[in-house]
Order: sequence, then structure tokens, then C-alpha cells
Amino acid sequence: MQVTGHAQETTATQLISYIFKEVNNLFDTKFVIVLHEDLETLQKLNVTAFLTSGIAGTQSDLIGIVC
Repeated sequence: MQVTGHAQETTATQLISYIFKEVNNLFDTKFVIVLHEDLETLQKLNVTAFLTSGIAGTQSDLIGIVC
């Protein structure tokens, strides 16, 4: 489906909102990272790892004790 301009932004916002609702219904301790489909596989992995580490770094109980 091709949409442009404001319609595309609304559609993306609605999709993200739907994903969050579905994930929250299944798991209250999970989060979702939404990536653009045009990224290469390595870029998707790098972005996901970077964002996940940033989110985990904000919660000290997620990373464990400092060694």
C-alpha cells in the first residue's frame, strides 16, 4: 500500500499504536522497536541493538550488578 504525506504519518502512528496495544495485551514487560522496511539487514540489527541497550540502560534492574 502506497500512501504519502500526512496520510502516511497517520497510518504509521496508527500502526505503532496498534502494535503497542497488542504487545501490552500479551506481555507487560516487553517493548517494541519499529524499523523502516527500507533498511538493510545489518542496519536493522545495529539500530535494534543500539535502541535496546539504551532502553535497558535506563533501568538498573534490567542490566544487573556492575562487575
